[in-house]
Amino acid sequence: MAKRLCESGLSLSEVADQMFVNQETMRVAIIGADVELRPPSGGRTEPNGEPK
Repeated sequence: MAKRLCESGLSLSEVADQMFVNQETMRVAIIGADVELRPPSGGRTEPNGEPK
């Protein structure tokens, strides 16, 4: 399921949130499933551009 979510365009953080795991756990699982990771987006920000 995580592989499909990543391939659908969700970010690693979004997939981790949906699967109730932390981002590092999800990153390791996705790499193990041979999903090519996109470059980092620079992190989450608020609508005003401030970090969350």
